[in-house]
Amino acid sequence: MTEKILIYDFGSQYTQLIARRLRELNVYCEIHPYNSEQEFTDVKGIILSGSPCSVNEDGAPQIDLENLFQKAPVLGVCYGAQLMAKNLGGSVGKSEHREYGRATMIQTGEYNQLLDGLNHESQVWMSHGDTISSLPENAKIIAITHSIPVAGFELTGYENSVFGIQFHPEVYHSTVGLELLKNFVYKICKCTGDWTPGHFIDETVLKLQETIGETDKVILGLSGGSRNKILLVSSDGNTISSSISVSSNSFLFLGGLPLVFLILTGVLITLACDLVCDLVFIGDIIISSDTGTGIISSFISFSITILFLLPFGRPLARFSSFISSLMSNIISLPLLTIFFIFSISFASFLSTKPDTKGTLNAIGLGFGGNVV
Repeated sequence: MTEKILIYDFGSQYTQLIARRLRELNVYCEIHPYNSEQEFTDVKGIILSGSPCSVNEDGAPQIDLENLFQKAPVLGVCYGAQLMAKNLGGSVGKSEHREYGRATMIQTGEYNQLLDGLNHESQVWMSHGDTISSLPENAKIIAITHSIPVAGFELTGYENSVFGIQFHPEVYHSTVGLELLKNFVYKICKCTGDWTPGHFIDETVLKLQETIGETDKVILGLSGGSRNKILLVSSDGNTISSSISVSSNSFLFLGGLPLVFLILTGVLITLACDLVCDLVFIGDIIISSDTGTGIISSFISFSITILFLLPFGRPLARFSSFISSLMSNIISLPLLTIFFIFSISFASFLSTKPDTKGTLNAIGLGFGGNVV
């Protein structure tokens, strides 16, 4: 099994970012609600997240800290640090000014593994309305800022290391945040750092094979669109993992709609346009006009086509996405130009009278050139 870090979520907006940073360090982690029951098999460390709540309010989220301390090293972040300080004998009170933004963390000079190798002073990101005013007797301060007396602390007397910090190391603005997390997972939790998303896929496949067996069937549901799918195919007990990626730039698909479907739809609509023009005598007027033959016929065909496709909001949205993709791809611009000219010309050709003059005018790319 893969070694992992458990992240207990108390509702912080940054919890997902903590997990992302750990995975960037090639360490597997899982996020769980603070009040969930967990198995501690292969758990190398525990992180307590921040929270929008105050530890002093009624009904504030709680967790059995003593139990966690016995399982693995613990790092409390913001609310997690304040919860440890208050529940173990310290005190947490309202800050005179809510601290939100950049601050300068200053190490107190006493060696500890969490801040090992970091600059004596470094920029960190604060986001809290409460602050730790006093610590438990078994705690020592390892960092301060210019505005708060406790930016980080270490609890002693436990089998596993326990740290608390009142800033957020996971955000970009904490310049040494990633190094701090690296110290926690590597030096303190002793993670090997050999996890990759590929390992997760392999382990998931093995679990599925054990659960499904050799005789049960599997129903696989994929969410909409044709891009970036992962397909797992089970055959004779051997599971093959393959990635299917169909880009929206594909020439055979326009925003998820087959090109053939669009062309056939255009043909049917322009034929209907030609019939309507004949019934109301518009067709003869257009063909006999001296100017604008291709433009007018193309405009009518194109307008009716758009009106017909308006109810199909989702396909049109995909087509819009396709156009955006093409516009961002210089190589695809010639294809877009060719397809546009072909569509206008073809629509113009089908919407004009089938006499020689009208046909030649229509083939003139629909820009009004007349043959006399």
